[in-house]
Amino acid sequence: MIRVQRKRTKGYKLPDNTKCVNRGTKWGNPFKVVEHRGGWCVIDINGVELANGVATKDEAAGVAVKYYITWLDRQILDGRLNIEELRGKFKSTIPYY
Repeated sequence: MIRVQRKRTKGYKLPDNTKCVNRGTKWGNPFKVVEHRGGWCVIDINGVELANGVATKDEAAGVAVKYYITWLDRQILDGRLNIEELRGKFKSTIPYY
């Protein structure tokens, strides 16, 4: 699989056979890692705290990924997302760090 770096220049188009899956799309991770009261916290898209008081940002990111995997599996199983849309596509991401 090849990673495609999106550009923010006017008129830029993704290469053929590429699907954008960043946070702003239906495939994006809705769970964010935020600094909170001297530690780290994972919140959902509504701002609800799901994991509070995590010691490091890396640990919180791992928790967010676990939540995302569970969420994504549920979306696919319930028929809200169709994994076939991604089959055979390249991936494109915008770094958010």
